[in-house]
Amino acid sequence: MSLGKRLVVGITAAAADQPGAHDLWVGSTNQKRLLLAMMLRRLPDVAEVLLVAPTGGAVHPLAAWAGLRVVEPADAVEMLDLLIECDAKWLNQNGFDRLHRRGGRIIAYVPDNLMLRNMQEVVHGQTGGDIPVAQGYDAAWLHPQHRHMNQSYCAAIYSPQVRDMPQLWSPIMAERAAMELGNNPFWRPPEHGKFVLGCLDGNANVSDGFHFPLLAAEHAWRTDRSAISRLLLFNTLHLQAAAHVNEMISELDIGATPGTVSLEGRFNTMLMLGREIQMVVAHRWADQAPHLFFETLHFGWPLVHNSDLLADVGYHYATFDPIGGGAAILEAARDHAATHARQAQARRALFWQASLDNPANQRQVADLIADAFARPPAAA
Repeated sequence: MSLGKRLVVGITAAAADQPGAHDLWVGSTNQKRLLLAMMLRRLPDVAEVLLVAPTGGAVHPLAAWAGLRVVEPADAVEMLDLLIECDAKWLNQNGFDRLHRRGGRIIAYVPDNLMLRNMQEVVHGQTGGDIPVAQGYDAAWLHPQHRHMNQSYCAAIYSPQVRDMPQLWSPIMAERAAMELGNNPFWRPPEHGKFVLGCLDGNANVSDGFHFPLLAAEHAWRTDRSAISRLLLFNTLHLQAAAHVNEMISELDIGATPGTVSLEGRFNTMLMLGREIQMVVAHRWADQAPHLFFETLHFGWPLVHNSDLLADVGYHYATFDPIGGGAAILEAARDHAATHARQAQARRALFWQASLDNPANQRQVADLIADAFARPPAAA
């Protein structure tokens, strides 16, 4: 990338005083904002990375965490060369037009499965969608895993220029959180030989629910209950009064023993690994590379999962196959130490593929920026 000047880049975020909006462990969007900022700081043609958000005079938690300067949306129009919208939308049509007249560019960065979120809002009335408030995006950046569901959708609502954004991940946030929480998150065998299983899926949408991990644990329990101590279903307290949840658990063998299956609230993953659970059991639909999987693998714990993108690491089973999931649980319980050692090279390759320091990722992001400036500003 050589644009003849060093760029000032802004990334949008929620307002500083929005309750709960800056937690790094509620979803992954805030982590992805910071990862993108850390990547942009590595590019020679980027002079400064700013966070764009209303502050009302308050300290912005994300900016404080990463040492970023915050700019109010009204001021961003006159300061930025490149605005990257990441969910939070602060500029109206007039703001778009003013930024374009200055020669700037505007990117819609889609950090997750936007079409899924928006369709849930339309069909089920759930909040969390992301509808444009202005027109004239110069490009839309997607992660490759979401292209098959989102390419045409984003081309229609954002820009025909839909581009792949590399999947980025770093252990810095997870390791810092573990230290702040006083927890040792690294793998060690369970003290009494039995594993406490944890399902940390969000149970907030159709992408990640407890049903298949519960059924996988049921198959493992029926096959060899000596390997399992209990199963904790996190992020489920809002479902504890739901008849189908209680009926489903009560009809299973693993649910027949009091205390073996427990509905839990939302907790920081870094507080749970090693302290409360020794194995993560997950099932994701249309979400093949969540940060939870990277974190679990990084700290060495058994990860039972259905991600085809990560089939070479952890304990993989086919999507919608709880019997295969149960077999994977038992495989992990039997010989995780040996499997963990055997998969070391595959894990290193996975982490390098997503690394901020990988030159291929740096080139790809630099090329995305150059691509946006290679065309005249988009028209509204």
